Amino acid sequence: MGFILGIVVVVVAILAWFMFAGSDAGDGVDDVNVTVEGASDPVESTGEAVEGSVEGATD
Repeated sequence: MGFILGIVVVVVAILAWFMFAGSDAGDGVDDVNVTVEGASDPVESTGEAVEGSVEGATD
């Protein structure tokens, strides 16, 4: 049983090597940019919220 499992592992490793070895990042493949409108609004106010909580804790 272990011998068969070892063969399967080797075959899968060889297949993965051939599938992933030939892909280069510079082949002209474009990146995907995702933009969510309004997503930056909470991020911009995070600094103010942290400052307010720190000031309240030190008083």
